[in-house]
Amino acid sequence: MISVVDFRKRLRAHAPRPHDDLNTSPKNNIDHLRGQLQEILDNGWERWGHRLPSLKPPVPWHERHGSFDNSLHAWEPLELFLRFHDLTGDDDAFRFALDIAADWVEQNFPLHEWRASEVRPLISHALANRKDPVWYDMTTGQRIYRLAYILDVAARDERVEDGQIARLLLALRFHHELLAQEAFFTPSSNHGIYQALGQLSAARRFLWLEGFDHYHQLALQRVRQLMDAHFFPSGSHKEHSPSYHYMVLGSFRGAASSGLFENAPDLLERLHAMEQVLAWMMKPNGRLLTIGDSDVRQLADTSSIAGRYDNPILKYILSLGQQGTAPPPGIFACHDAGYAFARLYAPEVEPEFRNASYLAQIAGFHSRVHNH
Repeated sequence: MISVVDFRKRLRAHAPRPHDDLNTSPKNNIDHLRGQLQEILDNGWERWGHRLPSLKPPVPWHERHGSFDNSLHAWEPLELFLRFHDLTGDDDAFRFALDIAADWVEQNFPLHEWRASEVRPLISHALANRKDPVWYDMTTGQRIYRLAYILDVAARDERVEDGQIARLLLALRFHHELLAQEAFFTPSSNHGIYQALGQLSAARRFLWLEGFDHYHQLALQRVRQLMDAHFFPSGSHKEHSPSYHYMVLGSFRGAASSGLFENAPDLLERLHAMEQVLAWMMKPNGRLLTIGDSDVRQLADTSSIAGRYDNPILKYILSLGQQGTAPPPGIFACHDAGYAFARLYAPEVEPEFRNASYLAQIAGFHSRVHNH
């Protein structure tokens, strides 16, 4: 492996990259982020009905609270601090995230050198314990790009010792090796999408490192595979769930906005079709259509969410008419998915989107996952 001294030297020859935003909805509101950070610092982190009173190391990584543990090991609370640092340059926010990341590596990652005799058993252990939050499939994919950003920023900071950089670099390489294992990849569910996007982001950040171009190409190939596997040619998500359609599309669109698809025009074209379908899944009251495994979700507001998308009609709906183009009346069908939509205006009403009559019907096979 490259020495830490050479790594830091070569890194400085490349401009710092922003933190890629792979979240379903963009996290760009600085004031909102500041409030969330202060809440975590004052009262700890709460998710899925559980609360961790403090994130200051040593973190109790193994208290076993189901989905809460998965989100914790994905470094979901760190995302807020990393986004805030990326947008403001706040050093305290980054140092807080770095300390937690270093604590995770210390408690959960036993490798101290890249020795084949040690790496292979750990990969076998991770494959055999994919339900454990430490190496859960989706958790690993969400953690790797956050780890890559932390390493990128920390290695440019002379206050961070070489030993800590070495451990983070070793952990990053192992994450890539594990995600590259076909037995670890889960293309049958949306978990595989977050595995591929996370690896794509983490590999692109250090493309100049030996082997990282392979990880990058593998992740890009998998993104294409997953788009084919999870979306019809019409752009409809195959699980027949508008909620999952929005969630997955949001992460894809975040990846595109972060430049991960800049040399992949075919992927951008697929996103345009997905956005068109999402616009028809939006009801005139600004809520997402509740078909299949979809909760009641209000999407339309005047925040930055509309700015993530390209479709002018979708932008209009999501921004409450502040951006984009007003939806015309009409009908739309996704024959491959079995969707049919109608959006019409009565003669006596003002033809504004909120006054539209709306009908959505589904007559297609529901996926065997995330369905009623």
